[in-house]
Order: sequence, then C-alpha cells, then structure tokens
Amino acid sequence: GWSGYIRSLMDNAGWALPEVLSGTDVADGFGFDILAFALVLVLTVILVIGMKLSARVTSVVVAIKVGVVLMVIIAGLFFIKAENYKPFIPPAESQETGGGWDAPLVQLMFGYEPTNFGVMGIFTAASIVFFAFIGFDVVATAAEETKLPQRDMPRGI
Repeated sequence: GWSGYIRSLMDNAGWALPEVLSGTDVADGFGFDILAFALVLVLTVILVIGMKLSARVTSVVVAIKVGVVLMVIIAGLFFIKAENYKPFIPPAESQETGGGWDAPLVQLMFGYEPTNFGVMGIFTAASIVFFAFIGFDVVATAAEETKLPQRDMPRGI
C-alpha cells in the first residue's frame, strides 16, 4: 500500500527505517507500521479539520495522479513507431472451436465464427472489457438520481 511506496522511496533515498517500525519484522509477532499509522493520523486530522481542506487535499492528489499519467504519455510519445500500426486492423484469423457444447454462445446464437483480430475481434474484446468492468450496473442504477440522465449518463460511462 501507500506505506510500502513511501518506505521504498525512503529506502532509495538512503533513509531506512528500523524493521521494528516498518511493519516488516513480524517474526516476533510485533509488526507496527509507523508509516501507515502516520498516514492514517494525517488523513484523520485532515477530515476533522473540515470539508474545504479535504477537498483541497483531494484536488492535489488528483492533480498529482493526472500529472503522472500525462508524464508517462508525453514520455511515450517519443517511442511511437508508425510501422507498428501497419496493418492498423490485422486480418481476421479463425479460432479453432468445436461444435455443440464446445461452441461459444455467439456462434450458437448468430452463426458467426469467433475470430482473433479483425473487426469482429475488436468488438469481441470491447464487449469483454465492458463487462469485466466491475460496477457497470451501478451507472444504470444511478440514472434515477441524476437530474439530466440523458446528458449525464453517457458522460459517466
């Protein structure tokens, strides 16, 4: 967690904590993580002080996260090679599937044979990713709580 990240950062900077205070010395049954305790204490103080400070801290944390993502994207721009995008959509390759009980549901329902790559492969992967997202049903149940669901729901998805 966060204390592990901070501990790793401190170790890389040469500021090692004693094992007793870092939560890694659990051989004797005592594993007190001073960094986790300090983090919980700081967050509790922020919440007790009030909502404005909590909102500011949240904004700063989000700005740091977005900054890191943008930094990775900008650094990655220098490694883009156009030849990696040819062909942009690779030709479809048929999967070896069985018949009857071994056939995928989409083959039984629509008669289309599942493929790797190609346009249908893209749609198959997109549907798997959509349903793999835990909480996709929460968006639908939140529609009754919004003022303009026809505008806000597509933005939320």
